[in-house]
Amino acid sequence: MSQFLNKFYYGGIAGINDIGAVSYYANIKIMDLWGLASNDVFKAKMGNYYNTEYLDKILKKNKIELLIIYDSWFFGDKSLPGNWLKAGYWEIRNNEACAESRIYFYAKDSTCLYQLKRNLNVYSKELPADIDFSINN
Repeated sequence: MSQFLNKFYYGGIAGINDIGAVSYYANIKIMDLWGLASNDVFKAKMGNYYNTEYLDKILKKNKIELLIIYDSWFFGDKSLPGNWLKAGYWEIRNNEACAESRIYFYAKDSTCLYQLKRNLNVYSKELPADIDFSINN
């Protein structure tokens, strides 16, 4: 993910919920949707007001255009806002290191979605052999 972000979103900002190596290797600003590295999210979770509506406000406030997340971490009253568009996913075969095998890419609108899909398609040729990918139609 860090190489993808450096290639296409260098110096930009993304919402991510498993910041791990991305926070170390990618030259981007990260909004940590899990709350470990973003105080606003952490406070919302501790204050029990982290929900879809709050998430929508904070994504807009921080001008986030790209999300890279585990879908299963966002459900019920903590679902992603409905306006986010799924571009596709990467899946690690025989995953042993990440919290989940499949990571999803979302764009905030149709313009960002077009660009994200193009970037994912271009970068797919550089993915390691043990990474499967799918780009939504």
